[in-house]
Amino acid sequence: MQFSITHALRYRYDRPVFFEPMLIRLCPRHDHAQHLLAFDLQITPTPTGSTQILDAHDNRTRVIWFNGTHEQMQIQSTSQIRMLETSPFDYLVTERGAEQLPVEYGPALVPPLMVFRQRADHDRTVDRLADELRQEAAGQTLEYLRRLVRHIPDQCTQIHREQGNPWPASRTLARREGSCRDLTLLFMELCRAVGLAARFVSGYCTIESLNQANELHAWAEVYVPGGGWRGYDPTVGVATSGEHIALAVAADPGNAAPTFGNYRGTDAVSEFDYEIRIQPEGGR
Repeated sequence: MQFSITHALRYRYDRPVFFEPMLIRLCPRHDHAQHLLAFDLQITPTPTGSTQILDAHDNRTRVIWFNGTHEQMQIQSTSQIRMLETSPFDYLVTERGAEQLPVEYGPALVPPLMVFRQRADHDRTVDRLADELRQEAAGQTLEYLRRLVRHIPDQCTQIHREQGNPWPASRTLARREGSCRDLTLLFMELCRAVGLAARFVSGYCTIESLNQANELHAWAEVYVPGGGWRGYDPTVGVATSGEHIALAVAADPGNAAPTFGNYRGTDAVSEFDYEIRIQPEGGR
């Protein structure tokens, strides 16, 4: 299936401000699951300078900077992407230490995966739930992931929060509700509690029942030897396949944000809005 995606972001200020250098991560990934066919990025006003980089998490990132002051900025990306029909379970676990929980990765994987295994929330409620699910899964890694991705939407209600950082996992667990980014962070912490490497993914989801075709979406990827990074969406309770279009990944949500930047302007008041349009094109 092919999709055409337009993503526009508009920043407005009540007086001229100076834009610090900005990072833009709006270019979809190109990999075994999704093929990027075309991408264009338009920025108004025209930046003084612009360069393309791979950031620390291998995300395709545009860095822009400006001279002078401005009262508004608009960023618009247009993408064409072909999603491939891949099974989320077409692999074998190739390291014995990764078949059982707690996971023990081989020596070659420990250093590069270290940052993705670091806990952000050590609350006992998170540990207790991880232990309960581990026992239900008889210590089997893949069964644990299957139960975990279904447990969260069964027990937690999805809510919409347009602004704000993701809640700590323990808060989401206590409230039994959260946005997609909150539920994703809870999933990641429950993976890390049993030794699994997990990372945050920002992108788009085309599952009609989720009704988020005009919103950014968040889910997680877990590293399984032999399978690599495998996606799990705890908002809808599925292992991801052709309905999830990834933009950026990182060990923490902040480094997977579609844009990051600051401005300087005394007492300036800012406004922000966005528009996302995803249109299926029917090609394969």
